[in-house]
Amino acid sequence: MIKLSDYLDYLYSEIIQARKKADEKSVLVAKEYANHEYLKFFKAPRFAFPAIKMDIPLKVSDISAQSKY
Repeated sequence: MIKLSDYLDYLYSEIIQARKKADEKSVLVAKEYANHEYLKFFKAPRFAFPAIKMDIPLKVSDISAQSKY
């Protein structure tokens, strides 16, 4: 079974890759705007997610901690 830390690391890496692809597309759009007669006066569209919420189902199969109870 995969560790939670490995899964969260994977999710973080995927979010970073998505941001990279979005930035690369923004560069392409900015170049198109720069070459357009009217659009060259506008900023290239770009947006950011202020927050990302994910519901991740988890199954705890083992806890390696000692309890007083």
